Amino acid sequence: MSFTGLREIRRKNRELGILVVVYIIAGTIDFIAGTLNAILTSDVAFSSRMSQLGIMRRLLTLACMILVIPFALMLPFDVGVYTLSILYTGICASEVYSILGHAGIVKDGNKHKNIIAVLFDNLLGKVLKEKGVSDDK
Repeated sequence: MSFTGLREIRRKNRELGILVVVYIIAGTIDFIAGTLNAILTSDVAFSSRMSQLGIMRRLLTLACMILVIPFALMLPFDVGVYTLSILYTGICASEVYSILGHAGIVKDGNKHKNIIAVLFDNLLGKVLKEKGVSDDK
């Protein structure tokens, strides 16, 4: 294999790696938002089992994403790289959509409350209570 061929493989691997990193970041934000949503609201009960299932699902997805990269690089005409790029983009978009669901921007079929509003209300309520300010009018 020529030096140019190795450089091309590194470039393609880097492009796929960026999408894997985006998935890790989006999955982490989604997990934290979901956990906070379950802890801070009464609509969804926090369950350590569901939390562990969420972590395991993300780890399994991540392992699959990483393990198929070498096989995709072996396919001719960049077919594997383009296919994985499309699939990885879809997986990342799904995580972002779930984050938007936690933020109350979209309805994704789950019992999410707007986690940003819940956090703001909880923090503001604590600050007002400490200052002795009542929100009754």
